[in-house]
Amino acid sequence: SEFIVMAMQGLLNTGDQVLVPMPDYPLWTAAVTLAGGTAQVSSLVSSGGVGRLGAGSAPSQLVFSGGMLQYAGLGEVSQRGFRVLDGGAGFSAIQSGATALQITGSAPIDFDNTPLGARPLRLSGTNTASNLFAPVPFESETAGRAFSSLTKELAGVWVLGRTDLLNADANVTVAGGTLGFVLNAFGGAGATSDVNIQDGAALRWESGNTSDIAARLRVPAAATATLDFAGSAASSVTFASPLAVGTAANITKRGTGTLVFSVANPALTSQLTVSDGRLRATHAGSMGTAAVTVRDTGILSVEAVATNNITVLSGGVLAGGNADGVNKVGW
Repeated sequence: SEFIVMAMQGLLNTGDQVLVPMPDYPLWTAAVTLAGGTAQVSSLVSSGGVGRLGAGSAPSQLVFSGGMLQYAGLGEVSQRGFRVLDGGAGFSAIQSGATALQITGSAPIDFDNTPLGARPLRLSGTNTASNLFAPVPFESETAGRAFSSLTKELAGVWVLGRTDLLNADANVTVAGGTLGFVLNAFGGAGATSDVNIQDGAALRWESGNTSDIAARLRVPAAATATLDFAGSAASSVTFASPLAVGTAANITKRGTGTLVFSVANPALTSQLTVSDGRLRATHAGSMGTAAVTVRDTGILSVEAVATNNITVLSGGVLAGGNADGVNKVGW
């Protein structure tokens, strides 16, 4: 009773359950509206095709107003455009295997022109390939029409691959898994919205992304958050503002790229771990009073006076002109 399914007239899902059309389910040619709950598909058919989401690739044929589309196929590049109304949209990638779902330039997004309420974007699922969300806007959008917030859910991986999908004041929350983002995907240098990383979640700077969002990062008290820098060893991101993390928050630096702490970070009072790539501490107090662990293939370059207790485990490297003056634990 929660679903109205009419061949030739389209589909409206307003429920809170998962709708899974069977392989022999009738195809329809009209628009699909996801107003609530979740609709699961195993294929996002090619442009102009007829399938479980109706016919055609025009944004008007697939409309979101609060529902979620769950993808359970084999990984592909979607060619389905979609329209977003108030209530927002959600995409969940649960396919098996290492092939990502890519919602890219072949799938235009059309934001409704008269926003009255919130338009949250939810990226969810369990697939750990680099699923890409980078649809091209169908038309030139004015301020306030794009997504009003972004939440990354569950243990999978998604990458936000464009700079024009979030409103300027859109808060970002990484509640689980990994969320990657390209340069300025969360707004440019003047953006002030929060980027929240919940316990156990990771935020990943994609290759070429040098965004300094240190002042916008929020990590709950006593939570452990991972900052992942996916660029080459030669690529570098500098945090020139203090981290604004909660009391006793734990930070893990991951990824082959380089992170530079160039200012003091008094909020770092618990555990700082370098597990991969390089962390450069170039300012006195840039590691706060945290206990620091360097492990696996991580490199800590101490380039200013530091009084932290530093533990180096197998594979870790301690370097820098001030390395000899730190408090080495367990050496």
